[in-house]
Amino acid sequence: MPGVGNSRTVRDLTALVQSYHPKLVFLLETRQSEQKMKNLCWRIGLKGGLAMGSDGNSGGIALFWDESISVKLIGMCNRIIDVTVQECPTSPPFRVILQK
Repeated sequence: MPGVGNSRTVRDLTALVQSYHPKLVFLLETRQSEQKMKNLCWRIGLKGGLAMGSDGNSGGIALFWDESISVKLIGMCNRIIDVTVQECPTSPPFRVILQK
């Protein structure tokens, strides 16, 4: 499967986000630089994002989120994104560990 640098993949991802309105989107094996992933975050209509660029033609992870939630980074490396997520100011935060 092509990485998210492929225009069809970007169109499909954008359509999925517009149809389902997810609060969080996790991508792995993006095969893209950190900057390209940050641009993709805005392109698909999400406002927050973390990304670790790929190493050549493999790797790369990203987490995008809707501005209606609060996401705080605990730690990140080329295989793991560790964050806390708070859905509203009155709800307790919960931890999310996403691993490749």
